[in-house]
Amino acid sequence: MAASSKSGGSSGAAKKIDAAALAGVFQDLAEDSPDSEYWGAEGLRSRGYEIRPEDFAGKRPAVRAGITSLCESWVKKGWLDTKSHAGRTLWKPTDDGMVEFRKMLPEWLTDAQELIDSFGETLMAEEDWVSLLRAAVKSKVQETCFKKVYLPWLRHDNFWLLKPDDPDGRSVNRRGTLVRKTPCEGFDQALGA
Repeated sequence: MAASSKSGGSSGAAKKIDAAALAGVFQDLAEDSPDSEYWGAEGLRSRGYEIRPEDFAGKRPAVRAGITSLCESWVKKGWLDTKSHAGRTLWKPTDDGMVEFRKMLPEWLTDAQELIDSFGETLMAEEDWVSLLRAAVKSKVQETCFKKVYLPWLRHDNFWLLKPDDPDGRSVNRRGTLVRKTPCEGFDQALGA
């Protein structure tokens, strides 16, 4: 899915774009399009607004100009490759850029991504984790829920969650152990928290 549009524009002042927010957009796009497509300012603005509306809200020309300014600084650092197409400037992250963008994400999110890679499929499919993380990034309420429910499960062998779609209604820990327990979720007090 290649989305691109005019980069920036001369009308209105550029909106200051949060670097971590735009880095998150590039990471999100890289996950959706592993072939590393190039993206224009409008495509980045649009995806950013879906993920973190508060960071990409405002008049489109001003937001695009802010994105363009930040992307141009990242091109100078070697974090983005650039090309022109039909009068538009397009960008895609370099390998070094992806490393730097990952460093900009909140610590809990990078921890969650690494732990999901190791243990996530025990509880649910990868696309379900992606949906949960996107919701947590969009909403403080969802972020709090993720931190209180899913992060402990990802971090501790003795934290249990009810396994979705388990016909016997069993709980599972991150190692894949299935047990019928009451209460079905939380730390196993016999093992200690």
